[in-house]
Amino acid sequence: MKRNSTTTFRHIATSGIARIRLEPINRLAEAARVRRKSIIQIEAGRVAAKISTLHGIAHALGMPLPELVAAVCA
Repeated sequence: MKRNSTTTFRHIATSGIARIRLEPINRLAEAARVRRKSIIQIEAGRVAAKISTLHGIAHALGMPLPELVAAVCA
């Protein structure tokens, strides 16, 4: 079954960002240049993240975007 983009990005949220980040949300948000609320909503799986947001988060975490989304692509 092929996943749509909303399902894919929500899966990223529930399977990755919260476990990967060691920084407090405030620092991650600042480094990723996104709102703190956005990260909280993505981590909770309440919103589908834009690819540009995921790119910023991956960059702030010091990892390539493919590594952040690897759980979804497997």
